[in-house]
Amino acid sequence: GNTIVPFSTDDENQMKFKTDARCFDVLGFTRSENIKRQYYMGDSVRCFVAEEGDEHAAVALSAFIHALYETNMVAIVRYVYNKNSAPKVAFLTPHIKPNYECLLCIMLPFMEDVRKYTFASLHPNNKNQPSDEQFSAVDDLIDNMSLVMPEKDEDGKQQQYLKPKLTFNPHLQRLYQCLSARALNPDDPELPPHNQTILNYLKPQPALLVQAQPCVDRIKAAFPLEVVTKKKEETTGQNVFGSGDDAEPA
Repeated sequence: GNTIVPFSTDDENQMKFKTDARCFDVLGFTRSENIKRQYYMGDSVRCFVAEEGDEHAAVALSAFIHALYETNMVAIVRYVYNKNSAPKVAFLTPHIKPNYECLLCIMLPFMEDVRKYTFASLHPNNKNQPSDEQFSAVDDLIDNMSLVMPEKDEDGKQQQYLKPKLTFNPHLQRLYQCLSARALNPDDPELPPHNQTILNYLKPQPALLVQAQPCVDRIKAAFPLEVVTKKKEETTGQNVFGSGDDAEPA
């Protein structure tokens, strides 16, 4: 209701789950296909490697990584960053490259973190059913805006316009750029201009825009938009209380 219940910071700290110490324990194993993509949580991926110079740890970790890879399994772990952190559940998946190998740690949701929404059908009646021409126009637009290049590299792999491992977070890059400029020029009040390479991440590829322009024109023709002006009703006493002819005598 409208009753204000006092809740201080001390009360909030008392309600937190208390952990004794840092923790990183394996709870069990499961098939990698059981970890759906929509279960991935967090805003980062942690990478675990053996301590530098510890050959025994490197051999043991390598055996663990290859065992997970060969059996197509992942490890479910309980993760506590420090004594004051809440425990989390994560999974470890093997990552093997020619020059290094490691375990990638990605957070998993608890039951309360999963949200299942049910949406109404997009086609409740034939009035909203797209025509074959509209389906074809959208299909052509998707094909012409594909980020996969038709060319292949020297190894026969398909080229891409947008490579995730070479695409950096624009927000973080701008933050680091400003921090570097302030550290190198503490007396300069002006911030450096945005890096054009980072700005290009937020724009479609020019070649794709030219290629898809006929499809965009076709979309405009297939989905015409009409401006609907709603007539504003004048609020008068007659509209609110009626004309008075039907009113009963007092």
